[in-house]
Amino acid sequence: MRRNGFTFIELLVVMVVASLLIGLSIWGYSKSVEAGRLNEDISRFSKFYGELKVQLQEDTVLTRYRLIFYPGSDSLVVVNPLDLTKIASFHMHYSFFKQANPTQVFLYKDGTLSRAVDLQVMYGTQKAELNLTLSGILRKKVEQTSGGG
Repeated sequence: MRRNGFTFIELLVVMVVASLLIGLSIWGYSKSVEAGRLNEDISRFSKFYGELKVQLQEDTVLTRYRLIFYPGSDSLVVVNPLDLTKIASFHMHYSFFKQANPTQVFLYKDGTLSRAVDLQVMYGTQKAELNLTLSGILRKKVEQTSGGG
């Protein structure tokens, strides 16, 4: 007996396989977007930090800036330590500072810091550990956290 077309079971199997492939590709794409957005924020922060060090070196009045990190937010504020006027601020576009040392940190004219700063920056399931060393160097380690977004 010759048959024309597909059986219902064959069509159902094709639909299930196609759905699985589409679902996995969407999941992979969303993880790539998360990683890209986190890396973009880290790159912007690194550029801001570098420009801040140059600005302080060129400053003829101040010898240090005070850095204020707000844990749980997307903000860093740089103020004049003498009168607490805002010099600059940085806002993450996508991420936020999950954890930051709550003590005050000073950036000195020679590019060094008064103390090391450890930051966790998060976006979705992506997490980055940022470390500002005493010598003023920014180090980063990016990883994916376990569990869902």
